[in-house]
Amino acid sequence: PEMLAAAMGLQNAMISSWSGNAVRTTHMTGTATDMGSALGRMCARYCMKGFNYTDEDWDLHIVDRQKFVLMTCLLVSFIVGGDIGARGYRSFGVHSLFIPASLTIILGIGHMLYCIMNKEEMAQEKKAEEIFARQLSGQDAGEDADDAAAEQFIRQISGGGAKADRVEQFVRQISGKPADAGIGG
Repeated sequence: PEMLAAAMGLQNAMISSWSGNAVRTTHMTGTATDMGSALGRMCARYCMKGFNYTDEDWDLHIVDRQKFVLMTCLLVSFIVGGDIGARGYRSFGVHSLFIPASLTIILGIGHMLYCIMNKEEMAQEKKAEEIFARQLSGQDAGEDADDAAAEQFIRQISGGGAKADRVEQFVRQISGKPADAGIGG
């Protein structure tokens, strides 16, 4: 049991650092809360305005819908994984932990090979992620060039245009920044 608790803590720490503390995978209380608040905001917006949404309302709706879908997928995956894990433990005992451990090792090796093959691109992404992390934590983002790099990173991962604005809005919502704050704000 102690090794399992340590493995869950390690998994949660890795996913939390990778996602900027936006996603947890070993407990679902915050996920269920985020899912409920996104659904509540969508329902409240509909009750107040019907489908007469302004562009800003649609953008907020899309962000809430994406967050709701992500949190729902996480919650369902957690429940299904728990069921599969319980069945595996009944069949194989403690040895059932070799299955997720093997998958983790395979994914880790695959990620390592990907990083080696895309070293230059990964360095640029790492710099943009560091800027992004500073912005999420409220620290000084630095020079305007750093802000431009962060904006470019967000536009690259989202495909640019209106979708990039929705991604930026989603990031602001997760980080608790006001809607009028820009990437560097």
